[in-house]
Amino acid sequence: MRRRTALTVVSAAIGGAAVPLSFASAPAAAQGGRGPQSPTARWDFDERAGTVTREAVSGRTDPVAYVFDDARYKPDSDPVRRRGVHGRALYFDGYSTVVTADGPGALDLADGMTIDVWSAPYAYEHGIDGKPQALVNQHDPDARTGFLLGLRRFGQIVFQLGFGTELVEVRGAPDRPAAKHTWTHVTATYDPAARQLRLYRDGRPIGTAATPDRTPVPAPDEPLLIGRHNRATLLNGEFHANMYMGLMDSLVIRPGTLDDPTAQREHADTIAALPGGRTPRPELTHHRTRFDGDRHRPQFHMLPPWHWMNEPHAPVYFKGKYHIFYQHDPFGPYWGQIHWGHAVSTDLVHWRDLPMALAPAADSVGPDGIWSGSAHVDGDRGPVLFFTGGDDRLPYRQRTGLAVSSYRADGDTDLPTWTMRSEPVTEAPAGLPAGPGTAWAENFRDPFVWEEDGVWYQLVGSGIVDYDGTRVTRKYGGTALVYTARRPEGRPGHRRVGPHQRGRRQCSRAP
Repeated sequence: MRRRTALTVVSAAIGGAAVPLSFASAPAAAQGGRGPQSPTARWDFDERAGTVTREAVSGRTDPVAYVFDDARYKPDSDPVRRRGVHGRALYFDGYSTVVTADGPGALDLADGMTIDVWSAPYAYEHGIDGKPQALVNQHDPDARTGFLLGLRRFGQIVFQLGFGTELVEVRGAPDRPAAKHTWTHVTATYDPAARQLRLYRDGRPIGTAATPDRTPVPAPDEPLLIGRHNRATLLNGEFHANMYMGLMDSLVIRPGTLDDPTAQREHADTIAALPGGRTPRPELTHHRTRFDGDRHRPQFHMLPPWHWMNEPHAPVYFKGKYHIFYQHDPFGPYWGQIHWGHAVSTDLVHWRDLPMALAPAADSVGPDGIWSGSAHVDGDRGPVLFFTGGDDRLPYRQRTGLAVSSYRADGDTDLPTWTMRSEPVTEAPAGLPAGPGTAWAENFRDPFVWEEDGVWYQLVGSGIVDYDGTRVTRKYGGTALVYTARRPEGRPGHRRVGPHQRGRRQCSRAP
């Protein structure tokens, strides 16, 4: 039996909905004058090469683990580094990159603590086993000791601090996450005088939580990990989950407490000192050069730039270019957390990688996965995408959704930008008669769509079963459900024609 950890949470999420929050300001007087002090630990990540990073206060070098530090089928290569907010930044690849350090230096939690870091996420993890993606942590969740700063689903910023009897967590407002593809200044502070945890995003308060009237308990026997949870879930016996993916710069840990005015002032001073008074655009593109020299990596067939790929789908030809999409897990070479990858070609041989087309989002049809589908050109709007959206909150968690490109606005035939509509196109039917049984509502996926004589047709893969209440007692085989509509959005006025065919497979695919 999995041991449960006592976790006190102050959250802005109730039933998946965003709830307005109000935050009491943090007056300096409540802190007894103990503002933030000089850092006890600081990682600037300014190295241009090598497999270590320097902790600036102690001068020690900490190892950076990376899948190709000691490669087997290619020459060794260093962890990926890119331009940061200040100098360079370290790219965490989502499954192998992690910095291991001894600890936060001479930090006395009784005097408070403050953590600052610049983060530019590439993708959000699903929250496997309910654990955050760790930006930095040195904690033992079972003993309820130590600290963690990280991200929960969809980039929600969280800070945990252990008091021995409980692990207190403050969550930032869901509508103020660490946004993908942009630099965010994340700050967490513990105020012992006010008995409060506080979170700041770009100098503005986004969450508070009350703490018990006792001193936090550190976890000195645990390593300080940057980029991976201290108790990361192991996937397939090989890969660690609960890891950060994206760029990280300027991680600082310091004693003392940050109040609201100081947080705002420090952030403003940092921005004012940058060229042009603004943060640079993070360079998060995946470069295939990381696989240079890999003699087993296919050179002819299309592959993603890195990490998992399965099931290419939704091929479409538009304005002289072939587009292909595919199931993609950006976090590692394993299945899960499915997004849509995207590539384009003019000859079906040479392909260019484009940004991920679709990703799970809290306000989408598919918060728990964007699975297979199809594409069709909708006049001057250009191609539209139909996908299977996974939502584990629903009794029948699969339904189909629609995404449109920005082509009509920007004229870019690469189609690099897509927006998912928030409403489903079709939903799994409950109790639909289908031949000898009933349509299998739990399996409703892989829409194939076309338009003919002003009518849009959608085939959705399903199955035919017998139910005994909510339990499947017999499986007859696969089927395809047929829907028609006057517009690709489907609603209002879409019509289900009924099961189209019966086969031996659990889920039939349209040709």
